[in-house]
Amino acid sequence: MKKALMFLIAIFFFACDSKDEDILCFNYDTSMSFSVLNAKGEDLLDPEIPNGFDVSKIRLFYEINGEVKEQGLNPDFRAIFKNMITNKYQITIPLNSSDLNKKTVTYIQWDEKHADTLQSTFDTRHCYTGVDKVWLNNELILDGYNKKYVYTLVK
Repeated sequence: MKKALMFLIAIFFFACDSKDEDILCFNYDTSMSFSVLNAKGEDLLDPEIPNGFDVSKIRLFYEINGEVKEQGLNPDFRAIFKNMITNKYQITIPLNSSDLNKKTVTYIQWDEKHADTLQSTFDTRHCYTGVDKVWLNNELILDGYNKKYVYTLVK
């Protein structure tokens, strides 16, 4: 019995190694935040602005395998909040992360007249997946490290 107990204790100690701790680390963020202003500097996401965007009508589409599909499963992306530092409203857009190994395409339809195309690539490392680069209507707006995750659009 004593030998069996010693055997089980030995298995316990030798079965654990530092690699087991890595299972607990995980960071997955494939989104980007936007503030949206008009040419006069008015915050188009501010619910008090009469000619601003109706956030409930903003639509999000992903291009997957050549097909454009509306993303209706996650309505949380329509949640806006006021950034206390910039004093502007922001919306967080979950980027198309259907294939983390290639450039993906996300379409934002703000209203009947305004839409934008986002292309993005991702940085995937051990315990980490994040946004690497983002193009807005073919213009690079986010590149690599030291990123600015909040971009101001002018409509």
